[in-house]
Amino acid sequence: MKLLQQNPEKIDWLYLSSNSNDNALKLLQQNQEKIDWLYLYSNSNDNALKLLQQNQDKIDWFALSSNPKIFERDYIGMSIDRTKIIYQELIEKALHPLRVMKWLEAGFEDF
Repeated sequence: MKLLQQNPEKIDWLYLSSNSNDNALKLLQQNQEKIDWLYLYSNSNDNALKLLQQNQDKIDWFALSSNPKIFERDYIGMSIDRTKIIYQELIEKALHPLRVMKWLEAGFEDF
């Protein structure tokens, strides 16, 4: 990074914009006029996303939507939705009157 800071005229800003290293992002923040915004969209570093939040006028929303870091997944909600598909069938099978009768005949009165 020292080498880059000492020779900013030799930096390929396009590739630096996609670099997720925190030091690279500090350099980008100091030189925002040189950022290649299309490459910054694919940067998954939280600081890159903050930089985009601060410069929303430069956002290509279609390009930004390809960055998986911008999405929060609700894994618990997705799991519940998946189980809803089989929940009704599971209850019907588990508590079917014939099955309950077999449990009672086998001595399972408290289930």
